[in-house]
Amino acid sequence: MNHKMITLLVLGALATTAHAQQSDKPAFFKASVLRSFADLTDYNGGRRNGFGFEMGYDFAMPDNFSGITPWVGFIRFNGDPRQDLAYLNPGITPPRFDLTAWRAGLDFKWNTPVKNLKGWMGINVNYFDGNQLSAGRIPTDTSTLAKPLAEAKAKLGMRAGLDYNITKEWSAHVQYDAGYWLASSRLTRFQALNPMFPSWFSVSAGYHF
Repeated sequence: MNHKMITLLVLGALATTAHAQQSDKPAFFKASVLRSFADLTDYNGGRRNGFGFEMGYDFAMPDNFSGITPWVGFIRFNGDPRQDLAYLNPGITPPRFDLTAWRAGLDFKWNTPVKNLKGWMGINVNYFDGNQLSAGRIPTDTSTLAKPLAEAKAKLGMRAGLDYNITKEWSAHVQYDAGYWLASSRLTRFQALNPMFPSWFSVSAGYHF
């Protein structure tokens, strides 16, 4: 993402917040079912399902045409044994990896011709943490049975989706997330570990209060 795009998004966020007017129930909690793609599926040994949650606050423009939503959240994907790594330790269960992330971001929303339906897109930062779940060793450190793959750096991501307000309290959501994760350069580079571009589709239910 180039610096001009980031600057425009930040300026838009500041302008929207400065003129915001809250809806009747602007705070919300979302629970999500996730479905991974590409690198993330390979990293998880073919396992694709995950879960997540987030909390946010909807600010609406006075004309209710557009708005901004700051949010924080968490996701988790558990893995299955990596059969492509079985050769590392013959006779031992292949290693498994999970991936979690604490996240925060800003979504920019707009109305659609369909009543109660909003489209949106946004940017976010992700703090990813991947862990080895089983005793199989990976070639980066043969003296350790469990190798954390954390990296204490914020990684940029983007997402887009649709929100539909069923009632004042309840809403339904679909979205697509795309991110970037580069684990420590000390790690051996083998498929779907370093670098990695996590992406997933999610379906969510939201409660507004």
